Amino acid sequence: MGAVVRPDIMIPMGENLYSFEQLSTLVEVGEIELDEGIDLGELEKTYERFRAKLRAIMKESRRLNATMVERLEALDKEIAGYLVSDHIGDLKEEYAAHPRILTYLDSYREHVLDNLGALRAAHAREEDDDGSRPASEEESVYLPYQVNVVQDNSTTDTCPIVLESNPMYNNIFGTVERRVTRSGQTVTDFTRITAGSLLQANGGYLVLNAQDIVTEPGVWKTLKRVLINRELVIQGIEGLLQVSTVNLKPEAIDIDVTVILVGSPQLYSLLERHDEVFGKIFKVRADFDHVMPFDETSAECYGRFVAQMTEREETLPFSASGVARLMEHGVRVAGGREKISTRFGEIADVVRESSFLSRAEGADEVDGAMVERAVEERRDRFRLVEEKVRERFREGIVLIDTEGERVGQVNGLAVLSHGKNRFGIPSRITASVARGKAGIINIERESRLSGSTHDKGIMILSGYLREQFTQDIPLSLIASLCFEQSYGGVDGDSASSTELYALLSALSEVPIRQSFAVTGSVNQKGDIQAIGGVNEKIEGFFALCRERRLTGEQGVLIPASNRGDLMLNGDVRRAVKRGRFHIHAVGRVEEGIEILTGVRAGSRTARGGWEKGTIFHLVQERLRKLDASPHGRKSAPARRRKRKR
Repeated sequence: MGAVVRPDIMIPMGENLYSFEQLSTLVEVGEIELDEGIDLGELEKTYERFRAKLRAIMKESRRLNATMVERLEALDKEIAGYLVSDHIGDLKEEYAAHPRILTYLDSYREHVLDNLGALRAAHAREEDDDGSRPASEEESVYLPYQVNVVQDNSTTDTCPIVLESNPMYNNIFGTVERRVTRSGQTVTDFTRITAGSLLQANGGYLVLNAQDIVTEPGVWKTLKRVLINRELVIQGIEGLLQVSTVNLKPEAIDIDVTVILVGSPQLYSLLERHDEVFGKIFKVRADFDHVMPFDETSAECYGRFVAQMTEREETLPFSASGVARLMEHGVRVAGGREKISTRFGEIADVVRESSFLSRAEGADEVDGAMVERAVEERRDRFRLVEEKVRERFREGIVLIDTEGERVGQVNGLAVLSHGKNRFGIPSRITASVARGKAGIINIERESRLSGSTHDKGIMILSGYLREQFTQDIPLSLIASLCFEQSYGGVDGDSASSTELYALLSALSEVPIRQSFAVTGSVNQKGDIQAIGGVNEKIEGFFALCRERRLTGEQGVLIPASNRGDLMLNGDVRRAVKRGRFHIHAVGRVEEGIEILTGVRAGSRTARGGWEKGTIFHLVQERLRKLDASPHGRKSAPARRRKRKR
């Protein structure tokens, strides 16, 4: 009956066999005549009696067949059980201390015994396979018995340290990969579970960039959850966003890992202030300096670093002069002769470029001259803004004198930064003085171009003048100070000594040599204090003087406390050595004003005044004149002095 076979009793009539229903129908229509003595009714009774016996026989047959199948299956399981138990017995002894592994092995055995038929059929098909069947057709049968080694530490002898350079969600926490079938359906299984760097670093350390993990979707929230619970669930970013079409949730994995975040102090403070969990998870903070002491140890480190790059990146080896010039560049970047830079990314760039230039010249090693060339070419690539600024000096658009003398005018020095390039430029600072009560006027402040630090420097000048020259009279004057042709903001106090020199010149009416430029801050006691960017400032003024003409009288005044920061380029060093350019390190205002004017600053007399013919005496006398009234009447303090005499 269709695809199903039903046993029945057939009746022979001549040479043919008929079922009772067929025979009955044919007799009724007259197509077949029964033999004499055969009655259709009796035939039906006999048929039904035999049919009942047949059903009983078939029922018993099915029972016996089922019993046979059950006994055969039990026998198969018994035999297979012995075979499987022999294979996993050794494993159970080896992992007797791990209950979860023992449970897995027992489940493995039961699953094999429950699927013997499917495994036997798959094995039979493999033996009959002629190569036309796809290799993946039987993978679902054997899939439960495969092993997915998510992370293999069998050959790891030391503590794992993982530096994750691409901290995306799946790269850190792992994922469940998927494949597309021929019908276009997306499927997955446990063998497609892959580990991330967090699991790879389990039992050790994972180093991450803090800026990256707080900006990557889902990473920061999940990382906190994993570190708090000490459990990792591999699901991939799709599961986190609930857009996955595959429902597969692996078991949680116990995690024991130390996460190290590398980032800026500002980001640390921001997270600590706005994320209450952050301080509980990341309790240890370590600050790393961008410089280190310049000694034998750091010099050896630089040499090893160059050798390491030669081995890793196959750069040319460095000669002793090449390493020495590289260290000189590191000291220059650090900003002081006692320190050397630890920004090895920038140092590595210089090594690569020096090697490239040397190889292009056909050299076998990198010497100091080639490192110098690489450093200069690096600066040249960033010098567009610097060249535009210097062009304004060459064309006379920005007025700066490098020769001659002027009253109340001095050359100051500033540092401009544009990207990676820092360069020094001179600027003209002027002072004018008149009678009045307004005190010292900062023109930059009045025009809202002055920063708070610069304003503080101007206020310090008033304190210096009061202490040095107006102990017995009020400070009565109007003095205006200005950065000429400055149309941007001015900040910092590194020009405060320069402004004081201009003010002293204007008060004493003694001209200042324009062949000098000055940098350094001053306090109320007249001490010259250290400033930043001293090398760039010196080199900036030297470049301007060299373009115009080195007269042998030009130079720069710097704070004496900056003497240890000098790391000047070769052109400046050679000019200083030949006496074509001068660098004066001054510690007091008196030293600086004497160099700039060629006139002694002066010493106090026994009566508290200043020696005649000196700068300070001229300043004091000018302040006394400015304190007098416009009609010749003297101020109250002056009248009291006259009465006493």
